[in-house]
Amino acid sequence: MEKETKKEIVLSDAEKNFIESQRIQGEKLETFKKEYTELVQKTGFAWIVDGNSPVNNIKLGIAKVNIE
Repeated sequence: MEKETKKEIVLSDAEKNFIESQRIQGEKLETFKKEYTELVQKTGFAWIVDGNSPVNNIKLGIAKVNIE
């Protein structure tokens, strides 16, 4: 059996910045989802997407939702 050697992963500054920006975007997305859910629960309205609209011309609307 061969011996395992451990190599350290070395990232460039650009790679580190990209990873950090992805982490920050993920945190912002989680915050947005949490606040949007709270807003929908508070108001009872949510954004909707018309499923019949073409991909290059998406139609949005606001609709009353049933919160259980």
